[in-house]
Amino acid sequence: MQTTPKADAEAFSGTPVTQAVITVLAYFNDRQRKATRRAGELAGLEVRRLINGPTTAAFAFGVHNRDEHELFLVFDLGDGTFDASIVEMFDDIVEVRASSG
Repeated sequence: MQTTPKADAEAFSGTPVTQAVITVLAYFNDRQRKATRRAGELAGLEVRRLINGPTTAAFAFGVHNRDEHELFLVFDLGDGTFDASIVEMFDDIVEVRASSG
């Protein structure tokens, strides 16, 4: 039996999941991003945002390093992919300067 990420999250949390932030590959074009958003909507989710994969790592890093002002490269070396983002972090803000894959 196959489950969905939405069903898994609801089973884990014990509460309904109605909204999502979805990561996508950095090289996704507009059509692929729209299809991903639509898939989330078909699953019954309000898709709040689509974020490039490497950017999510920068957000996770920023949560624990809020007092630093840095410019850094975040990369995701996956199965047949290499995505990268240049990210600046300052004043509790994580700003993506460039992203590609």
